[in-house]
Amino acid sequence: MTGNLYNKLELMDTDISCTFNTDGIPVSSKFSILPIVLTLNELKHKTRIRDAIIGALWFGKCKPNFDTFLYLFVKMCTELSSHKMVNWIANNKSPQRKIFFPLCTTDSSAQCQCQGTTQFHTKFYFSSVAQLELCMK
Repeated sequence: MTGNLYNKLELMDTDISCTFNTDGIPVSSKFSILPIVLTLNELKHKTRIRDAIIGALWFGKCKPNFDTFLYLFVKMCTELSSHKMVNWIANNKSPQRKIFFPLCTTDSSAQCQCQGTTQFHTKFYFSSVAQLELCMK
């Protein structure tokens, strides 16, 4: 995310933004796991990577149905970004905070699964009409 996009979030001093990513990990020929990993953008890079948070975890023989797998995670993200409901103590203060989720990073196959589209192996692949329109200008 660029600084311009980050600034457009108009975060309050107490608000937080997260990047989340997902990528399948084959454990064996019979099982794989798919975590959703969260990092807090306001932390320094070393701390952000060291203190990543597992937001969701799927384990199974086949890929999950992403509509089902992501439903509760997306619902939680929406609630955290629309209501001041998160409280914790920092520097002897306990402000209410909103948490925003402006960025998701994935590999190309997970991107398609998250968006409910089919993966295409072509030179020009656009995941939305808006992306296509931007490239045509």
